[in-house]
Amino acid sequence: AEAHRHGSLVAAAGTHMWRGAAHLWRGELEEAEEMLKLARHEFDLWGFGTAADHWVAGFLAVTELERGDTAAARATLERAGRPEPDDSGDGARYWGNAELLLLEAELVAPEELIAMPGGSPVALKVSARFLLSLALICRPPNA
Repeated sequence: AEAHRHGSLVAAAGTHMWRGAAHLWRGELEEAEEMLKLARHEFDLWGFGTAADHWVAGFLAVTELERGDTAAARATLERAGRPEPDDSGDGARYWGNAELLLLEAELVAPEELIAMPGGSPVALKVSARFLLSLALICRPPNA
C-alpha cells in the first residue's frame, strides 16, 4: 500500500511479484499470472534489468506450466534470457528451477541434460556423476 500511495514503481513491482508468487503457491493460477505479468511490465518500465527478469520469469514460467502451457513457459524463460553460469543469486535459482520443471514437462531425460549445448542450469551447478545417478534411478526396470 505504501508503494502505491507514494508512487514507487519498483516497490509496487516487487509487491506485485511477491503477490503473484503467493498466488502461485496457493494454486491461484489466474491471479498469479495476472500479478506476475503486471510485475514484469512494471520492472520493464522501471528498467530494473536482468535480475528482476529472472525472478519474475521463474515464477511466471512455473505458473504457465501449472496451467499446462509449456510453450508460454519456454517463451517466458527465453524472454528473460539464461542467467550467467556464475550467477548464484536467487533470481537465477528460480529461473533454473523453472527450467528444470519445463524440461521435465518436455520429457527431457536426465542424461540429455548433460549433453545440452551451452549446458543447463542443473548441468552447470550439479556434477555429471549426480545426473548419471539420477538417470539410472529414474530408468524404467527393463530399459
